[in-house]
Amino acid sequence: MKRNKYGVLLLLCLLLPALLMGCAGRKTPTPEEFTAKAEAAGFPMEDLLSVQGLETSFETAFIYRDEETDTEIDYTVASDAATVQSLYARLLSQFSGAGLEEKRIDSSEYNRFFAEGNGTVTLLWRNGTTMIFVTGEDSKALRGFLDDLGL
Repeated sequence: MKRNKYGVLLLLCLLLPALLMGCAGRKTPTPEEFTAKAEAAGFPMEDLLSVQGLETSFETAFIYRDEETDTEIDYTVASDAATVQSLYARLLSQFSGAGLEEKRIDSSEYNRFFAEGNGTVTLLWRNGTTMIFVTGEDSKALRGFLDDLGL
Protein backbone atom coordinates (compact mmCIF):
# COMPACT_ATOMS: atom_id res chain seq x y z
CA MET A 1 0.00 0.00 0.00
CA LYS A 2 2.82 2.37 0.90
CA ARG A 3 4.47 1.58 -2.42
CA ASN A 4 1.33 2.66 -4.33
CA LYS A 5 1.31 6.02 -2.51
CA TYR A 6 4.88 6.70 -3.61
CA GLY A 7 4.08 5.59 -7.14
CA VAL A 8 1.15 8.02 -7.38
CA LEU A 9 3.24 10.80 -5.81
CA LEU A 10 6.06 10.19 -8.29
CA LEU A 11 3.61 10.21 -11.19
CA LEU A 12 2.15 13.53 -10.03
CA CYS A 13 5.63 15.03 -9.68
CA LEU A 14 6.43 13.99 -13.25
CA LEU A 15 3.15 15.21 -14.74
CA LEU A 16 2.90 18.58 -12.97
CA PRO A 17 5.67 20.32 -14.96
CA ALA A 18 4.18 19.03 -18.23
CA LEU A 19 0.76 20.40 -17.30
CA LEU A 20 2.20 23.77 -16.32
CA MET A 21 4.20 24.03 -19.54
CA GLY A 22 1.06 23.33 -21.56
CA CYS A 23 -0.61 26.38 -20.02
CA ALA A 24 2.35 28.62 -20.80
CA GLY A 25 2.62 27.60 -24.45
CA ARG A 26 1.06 30.71 -25.98
CA LYS A 27 3.84 32.30 -27.95
CA THR A 28 3.18 35.64 -29.57
CA PRO A 29 4.68 35.89 -33.05
CA THR A 30 6.96 38.88 -33.55
CA PRO A 31 6.06 41.38 -36.28
CA GLU A 32 8.87 39.96 -38.41
CA GLU A 33 7.70 36.36 -37.96
CA PHE A 34 4.11 37.31 -38.67
CA THR A 35 4.80 39.30 -41.84
CA ALA A 36 7.22 36.66 -43.17
CA LYS A 37 4.66 33.87 -42.70
CA ALA A 38 1.85 36.01 -44.13
CA GLU A 39 3.85 36.86 -47.24
CA ALA A 40 4.92 33.23 -47.66
CA ALA A 41 1.23 32.28 -47.61
CA GLY A 42 0.44 34.88 -50.30
CA PHE A 43 -0.77 37.70 -48.07
CA PRO A 44 1.60 40.69 -48.52
CA MET A 45 1.32 42.92 -45.45
CA GLU A 46 1.23 46.73 -45.58
CA ASP A 47 2.71 48.79 -42.74
CA LEU A 48 -0.07 51.18 -41.72
CA LEU A 49 2.31 53.28 -39.64
CA SER A 50 4.16 54.29 -42.81
CA VAL A 51 1.03 56.10 -44.11
CA GLN A 52 1.56 59.86 -43.84
CA GLY A 53 -0.81 61.71 -41.52
CA LEU A 54 -2.21 58.59 -39.85
CA GLU A 55 -2.53 59.08 -36.10
CA THR A 56 -2.77 55.94 -34.02
CA SER A 57 -1.96 54.63 -30.57
CA PHE A 58 -0.44 51.45 -32.01
CA GLU A 59 3.30 50.77 -31.96
CA THR A 60 2.97 48.25 -34.80
CA ALA A 61 0.14 47.93 -37.32
CA PHE A 62 0.27 45.64 -40.37
CA ILE A 63 -2.70 44.92 -42.62
CA TYR A 64 -3.61 42.84 -45.65
CA ARG A 65 -6.91 43.33 -47.50
CA ASP A 66 -8.37 41.60 -50.52
CA GLU A 67 -11.79 42.94 -51.51
CA GLU A 68 -12.37 40.10 -53.97
CA THR A 69 -12.19 37.34 -51.35
CA ASP A 70 -13.30 39.61 -48.48
CA THR A 71 -10.10 38.70 -46.65
CA GLU A 72 -8.52 40.89 -43.99
CA ILE A 73 -5.49 40.13 -41.85
CA ASP A 74 -4.35 42.55 -39.14
CA TYR A 75 -1.41 42.43 -36.74
CA THR A 76 -1.31 45.18 -34.13
CA VAL A 77 0.76 45.94 -31.06
CA ALA A 78 -0.25 48.71 -28.63
CA SER A 79 1.69 50.32 -25.84
CA ASP A 80 -0.83 49.05 -23.29
CA ALA A 81 -3.10 46.02 -23.00
CA ALA A 82 -6.25 48.13 -22.43
CA THR A 83 -6.10 49.47 -26.00
CA VAL A 84 -5.92 45.95 -27.42
CA GLN A 85 -8.66 44.68 -25.09
CA SER A 86 -10.95 47.46 -26.29
CA LEU A 87 -10.25 46.67 -29.96
CA TYR A 88 -10.80 42.95 -29.29
CA ALA A 89 -14.16 43.67 -27.62
CA ARG A 90 -15.34 45.84 -30.54
CA LEU A 91 -14.40 43.22 -33.13
CA LEU A 92 -15.86 40.41 -31.04
CA SER A 93 -19.23 42.18 -30.91
CA GLN A 94 -19.28 42.23 -34.73
CA PHE A 95 -18.55 38.52 -35.21
CA SER A 96 -19.92 36.76 -32.12
CA GLY A 97 -23.44 35.37 -32.31
CA ALA A 98 -23.63 35.39 -36.10
CA GLY A 99 -24.88 31.81 -36.13
CA LEU A 100 -21.47 30.36 -36.95
CA GLU A 101 -19.68 27.57 -35.10
CA GLU A 102 -17.66 29.41 -32.43
CA LYS A 103 -14.78 28.42 -30.17
CA ARG A 104 -13.66 30.81 -27.46
CA ILE A 105 -10.98 31.10 -24.77
CA ASP A 106 -11.00 34.10 -22.43
CA SER A 107 -8.68 35.15 -19.63
CA SER A 108 -7.34 38.45 -18.35
CA GLU A 109 -4.16 38.20 -20.43
CA TYR A 110 -5.23 36.05 -23.38
CA ASN A 111 -8.30 35.75 -25.64
CA ARG A 112 -9.00 33.59 -28.67
CA PHE A 113 -12.19 33.60 -30.70
CA PHE A 114 -12.53 31.36 -33.74
CA ALA A 115 -15.67 31.13 -35.87
CA GLU A 116 -16.32 29.25 -39.08
CA GLY A 117 -19.22 28.65 -41.38
CA ASN A 118 -20.76 29.87 -44.63
CA GLY A 119 -17.40 29.41 -46.35
CA THR A 120 -15.50 31.82 -44.07
CA VAL A 121 -13.19 31.67 -41.08
CA THR A 122 -12.63 34.39 -38.49
CA LEU A 123 -9.93 34.50 -35.82
CA LEU A 124 -9.56 37.12 -33.11
CA TRP A 125 -6.45 36.49 -31.01
CA ARG A 126 -5.10 38.68 -28.21
CA ASN A 127 -2.10 38.10 -25.99
CA GLY A 128 -1.03 41.00 -23.79
CA THR A 129 -0.54 44.03 -26.02
CA THR A 130 -0.68 42.11 -29.34
CA MET A 131 -3.79 41.38 -31.36
CA ILE A 132 -4.21 39.36 -34.54
CA PHE A 133 -7.40 39.51 -36.60
CA VAL A 134 -7.98 37.22 -39.59
CA THR A 135 -11.18 36.85 -41.58
CA GLY A 136 -11.88 35.62 -45.07
CA GLU A 137 -12.91 32.79 -47.31
CA ASP A 138 -12.02 29.38 -45.95
CA SER A 139 -9.20 28.93 -48.43
CA LYS A 140 -6.33 26.50 -48.20
CA ALA A 141 -3.87 29.41 -48.03
CA LEU A 142 -5.67 31.10 -45.13
CA ARG A 143 -6.00 27.84 -43.18
CA GLY A 144 -2.34 27.02 -43.86
CA PHE A 145 -1.30 30.46 -42.64
CA LEU A 146 -3.22 30.06 -39.37
CA ASP A 147 -1.80 26.57 -38.86
CA ASP A 148 1.72 27.81 -39.58
CA LEU A 149 1.34 30.53 -36.94
CA GLY A 150 0.08 27.96 -34.44
CA LEU A 151 -2.90 30.11 -33.53
